[in-house]
Amino acid sequence: MTGLMFVAGLVIGAAAGMWVGKRREYVPTTEEKLVRKVYRHVDEIIGATKNESQLRADMRFRLIHPRFHLLRPWKNWRLLVPRRVRQWIADYLWPTPKMGPGVNPLPSDQRIAHYVRHSPDFRTWTVHYSAEAPANHAPFIEWLTKGRPVQGGGMAQALGLEWHAGLFRVERNWRDGLVHLTVAGPAPEFTPTVPHGVGADV
Repeated sequence: MTGLMFVAGLVIGAAAGMWVGKRREYVPTTEEKLVRKVYRHVDEIIGATKNESQLRADMRFRLIHPRFHLLRPWKNWRLLVPRRVRQWIADYLWPTPKMGPGVNPLPSDQRIAHYVRHSPDFRTWTVHYSAEAPANHAPFIEWLTKGRPVQGGGMAQALGLEWHAGLFRVERNWRDGLVHLTVAGPAPEFTPTVPHGVGADV
């Protein structure tokens, strides 16, 4: 058993090293940077960070405190791993952020795409709000497009546009929790396929 765990640790370590090296060499495109910028501007309004924190906490708990499956014994593989190792893996995959605003790391691009997507011409942006969003309150759409008073944010600011009434054509999909925002004018000019900058995300 000890030898098997040692080999498994070597494999996991090698895979993690390759993944970290690959991530370090990757230069995000202008499109990816723009999507991340939009996500930052609408994050608090749509409750994305709170939702991601809850998902992270759920995954940590299931790994650290696995249930015993009597009828499906193959699912008990977590119980074969020492708790200390499970704790280390959970801390590595889903670190617990410190309390306070602005201390949560950005989620992966795949998770960001769950909340923010755009059309090929960048005119229409689809925002998927979470259960934490005040979607049924009157100022929600104004906050989403213009930003909250004092706190800022909003789609217009993220796209570098000056907000005015009618800047966006708004369509709601209440069942799926989606808001489609279409710029009611010339599309913002971007060059999404050209890498810009080295390493650091904007």
